[in-house]
Amino acid sequence: MESKILVIDDEQHFLDSVKRVLNTAGFRDVELETDPANAIAIFERGDPIDLALIDVSMPGISGIEVLESIMRTSPDTECLMITAVNDAKIAVQCIKKGAYDYLLKPISRDDLVLAVNRALERKRLLGLLDIKKTSDVSHLKCV
Repeated sequence: MESKILVIDDEQHFLDSVKRVLNTAGFRDVELETDPANAIAIFERGDPIDLALIDVSMPGISGIEVLESIMRTSPDTECLMITAVNDAKIAVQCIKKGAYDYLLKPISRDDLVLAVNRALERKRLLGLLDIKKTSDVSHLKCV
């Protein structure tokens, strides 16, 4: 099954660059959003997104607010935070709020693809764990 990725950043040229890199790496279902409010609406509609790449600093609504909204409406979505600001406090805050990783701009192609693959693998493994837990509970109900 193809993974669906949403990249949220207010810089269109950065979005285009990320999409090009991800497409080249084999990811075909990559959506782009420059408006954080529109991104939040996508999740509120229940659109299934496997991975969100979120810029920390955007006008109007911060990336951290977008992350919090995603964690409320779509907790199974993995989130990678992206920023040009190297601030350990912000990185820790993002991880505590549910982000899988925190990447610094400029991001090399290899680092971006590696982070995306790791986040999607984590999502896959957590999904298998949920299936296993459900299976174990179902078995107990039958006994």
